[in-house]
Amino acid sequence: MPQFLTTSGTSYHIERIVTEAKKNIVFLSPYLKLSQALLVRLQDADRRGVKTLIIFSQNHLNPSESELLSKLKNLRIKYLEKLHSRCYFNRNNMLITSMDLSRVYEQDTHDTGILINQKKHRKLYKDAYCETSSIFNAALDCQFIENTIVVLRSQLKPQEKIRAAKNAFCIRCYKSILFRPSRPFCPICYLQWSQLESKSKKQKYCHECGLEKKVSVSNPRCKNCCIQNNICILHY
Repeated sequence: MPQFLTTSGTSYHIERIVTEAKKNIVFLSPYLKLSQALLVRLQDADRRGVKTLIIFSQNHLNPSESELLSKLKNLRIKYLEKLHSRCYFNRNNMLITSMDLSRVYEQDTHDTGILINQKKHRKLYKDAYCETSSIFNAALDCQFIENTIVVLRSQLKPQEKIRAAKNAFCIRCYKSILFRPSRPFCPICYLQWSQLESKSKKQKYCHECGLEKKVSVSNPRCKNCCIQNNICILHY
């Protein structure tokens, strides 16, 4: 069974998610505010080549914290206005918790968490991961400008705007459609999917290249297309 954690255990496992990560770290938190000790751990992970993704809804960083984050070479930040979840994970463990990242290592709070191991709890981890992927696709990219986080108010990145005028493929029937990763179906297939299926159900074709691949609504592009576009941080 997944492990129930109290305050001290939650802090401990958030730190372990960072220190034991080999490829990816993902933080979903309404408030972008990190403890100094956690920032140091993220710097260590960045030097190891670990990619970090943070999705937030409110920026509470002070100028010095923003400056430190902006120097991380492998950091990606995204914004989602109505995000309320707190979920932190790497490829091995996922923590769903009440604890904000700014309170890690504090002992005068009352927080709880549920620790999910990818190998021991495969279905639960996969279900939570698929929902996280959906949040990732809905969030807006951000960038640092003079140590200030700026939200890019378009759902499409510049290279995606160019592709949007070109054809892509329905991931269910292969019909030619516009490139739109947030809705990779033709109208008929979208109606069928919305009535009957989950976001994690496997579909047949890569939305971008059209090759026959195992994809889903949460991850509509094949691994090769994700790597080419540097968006594979959530594709395990």
